[in-house]
Amino acid sequence: MSAIYHTHQMLLKWRGLESVVMGFPYELTIKMMETYGPSFKFYSLGTDEQIDEFEIYLENKARAGSMIQAVWCECPSNPLLYTVDLERIRRLADKYGFIVVIDETIGSFANVDVLGVADIVVTSLSKSFNGYADLLAGSVTLNPNSGYYRALKTCLTEGYTNNLYIDDAIQLDRNSRNFLQRAAQMNTTAESIVDYLSPFASDPSSVVSAVHYPKTCQSAPCYQSRMRHATDEFTPGYGCLFTVDFGTLEASRAFFDSLDVRKGPSLGANITLAQPYVQMVLQKEKKWAASHGLRETIVRVSVGLEDKDAILQSVKNAHMMAEKTKGTHAL
Repeated sequence: MSAIYHTHQMLLKWRGLESVVMGFPYELTIKMMETYGPSFKFYSLGTDEQIDEFEIYLENKARAGSMIQAVWCECPSNPLLYTVDLERIRRLADKYGFIVVIDETIGSFANVDVLGVADIVVTSLSKSFNGYADLLAGSVTLNPNSGYYRALKTCLTEGYTNNLYIDDAIQLDRNSRNFLQRAAQMNTTAESIVDYLSPFASDPSSVVSAVHYPKTCQSAPCYQSRMRHATDEFTPGYGCLFTVDFGTLEASRAFFDSLDVRKGPSLGANITLAQPYVQMVLQKEKKWAASHGLRETIVRVSVGLEDKDAILQSVKNAHMMAEKTKGTHAL
């Protein structure tokens, strides 16, 4: 959150213009835009059709002699794991002169490389890079190949003081040393669970209505275009996070209550965490969230470092309990 805040403040100091959020992001990114700055425009789905609308908006502003400050995206988004067409956003940025800020916390820089399309990359180091949910840290990376690099570097240097607690920095260094090993294990575990659940989403008789994951999402080609090349040391994957949606609240509740993992927020930790995302994060904004594609029936799961087969069996057991709710009132 500190990385997002300081980046936004830097851009406001530099230009002070309207921002755009493309795709549904980490909820506090929206709160940041609402709280600070003149205005922001929200394209919550991030689809090609919404980028078409955005392009028309940019053209109209250009004709009126105005412009926007920045476009914020995630790779992929939280919690629906959608990846917008970042190459197209980059082309629009080059044409209309705005900054592209990409939060790659969910994909993590083990799996994705967004510097080819971003002017600024923000990351929560508290998540999979740290991996043990025992400290808070974030990072801002300025792309040295960006045409705005010198101006942004000057602005950031003038307004930012590094106040990361020294013991957190030491612990972060220690924890991150096995980052790639942990990322590989979490990639494999999450993908195996999604491979199990996905067929049920296409079965009309199942209570599972959708499984959101970068591999299975319709935006998979956009995510895959940003995946790093495999090396002898590491083969990139689709991350530790997936979200399951159910046809009824009863099924969602049965799955969540029966899932034998720890319950709570955060992601990328060494332990598996499950969260009824809308119920917890957007409890007072359920109708608003639903209007942007986030139903209160979703359960977000971040896999940890437990035995893959053990986590999968827990998911299977929870899914079985959810299926037993068939016949209850559907949303």
